[in-house]
Amino acid sequence: HVVDEDYGGRFSEMDGGFYAARLPILEYLNKTGRTAEVVIFREVLPSYFVTVGNWHIRETVRRALENGPIGKGTEVHELLNRLLTYKGALRFMPSRISRITDYLGVEHG
Repeated sequence: HVVDEDYGGRFSEMDGGFYAARLPILEYLNKTGRTAEVVIFREVLPSYFVTVGNWHIRETVRRALENGPIGKGTEVHELLNRLLTYKGALRFMPSRISRITDYLGVEHG
């Protein structure tokens, strides 16, 4: 499921999880005085059987931001290549992955 936001703040589709992830990112960027483009991958496995609400997404993103980036610049391309070979649910979404890789200019097979 992909939710896009254009420069004017218009969304392709409304989603509570999108807002839950967006809030801590905007808080972080405001606090640091920075701007950014953000891609969030969230994998929901069959073992995730209890719906705990969007607070879980919000707090997970906050924790990720507190831990610092796992990649910068060209490292982001390397991270994306690792995600493309990940054996989880992402491998079942080639059309979504294609859109992301096209955006980042990364080739995949």
